[in-house]
Amino acid sequence: IRLVVPVLVTIAVLPSLSALLYSGFEARNRALRDARDETLHLAQSMAATQERITASTRAMLSALTLVPSVIQRDLPACNELFREISRLNPIYTNILLVGIDGAVLASAVPYSSVSLSDRKHVKDAIVNRAFSTGEYIISRTTSEPAFPFSQPLLDGQGRVQGVLIASVKLRHYRELLSATSLADGSFYGIADHAGRQLF
Repeated sequence: IRLVVPVLVTIAVLPSLSALLYSGFEARNRALRDARDETLHLAQSMAATQERITASTRAMLSALTLVPSVIQRDLPACNELFREISRLNPIYTNILLVGIDGAVLASAVPYSSVSLSDRKHVKDAIVNRAFSTGEYIISRTTSEPAFPFSQPLLDGQGRVQGVLIASVKLRHYRELLSATSLADGSFYGIADHAGRQLF
């Protein structure tokens, strides 16, 4: 009887214990699936936000290539136009026009003699003659961390006459993503093509 009682108790308890263990494992797996789904949704939401910023910046820079004062490089008029666009679009640190030598010709903010000839977005726009994205920079005209986009200004024969630039403030991402609710102890970040942490 002493040997049989523990065996009977174990047999009686085993189904309940198995159900309890299965329930615990299932709850854990469900929590992991939910966390994975929420993370994927957040990443997709961030990617969609970045795509919208890129698309709207591209449209704005493309539209600027059609403005007569920009085409004719009327620099005082360009300065005024860029200032007004920046005022209406506070996500940008600056909007500029640079020559093919990289020298800043017009800017939404006051500037001293500055060359951007070494910047990726300027070189790419000149070489590819197309809209280009840059990489993390500290703006030389505003001293703010930014992510730049550029669009070449082409003449009637398709030759590059200059480069239009708009740089997005990195702190703008904090404003966009601050409403995102994450579990305690979690975080999100944005890195550029080289793995540098942008935000």
